Amino acid sequence: MEITAAEEIVLNARGSYIRINGAGIEHGTPGQWAAYAGNHALPGPKSLPVVVPGFDMPKAFSNRLDVYDVYWPRAFGEVEYTARRENGDIIAQGTLDEHGRTPRLTTDQAETLQVLVGTQGSWLVESEVSPSIESGEATPDDPNHYVNQSA
Repeated sequence: MEITAAEEIVLNARGSYIRINGAGIEHGTPGQWAAYAGNHALPGPKSLPVVVPGFDMPKAFSNRLDVYDVYWPRAFGEVEYTARRENGDIIAQGTLDEHGRTPRLTTDQAETLQVLVGTQGSWLVESEVSPSIESGEATPDDPNHYVNQSA
């Protein structure tokens, strides 16, 4: 195992510690400190350059849909999902994992996503015209209802 840090590594256990940074290595313990070896050598200073691996930065907004309680009688591999933006762009689609969940759905900014989940088959889009539209009352952003037509 290799542990690398750009600045400092501290290992702690019940009050004892090892601190490693550019200034040196510091050990501390409230108890006994013992070193066992067949030989002890202190030849002088030596260092090893730090190479910190690059990591992809996670996207700021992430969610996962869990529909286990809805689809538990079915094999989750048969249950499909499609996640899309309000403008209709699909950002992810596939089948649920073995726990009845989608993978993480990530976006760069806060936005509303619509996730359609159902068994393999076609979808029917039903639209309603609400009387509240004419009266000026508030209406939902998407008055459509999506119905999976599979048995």
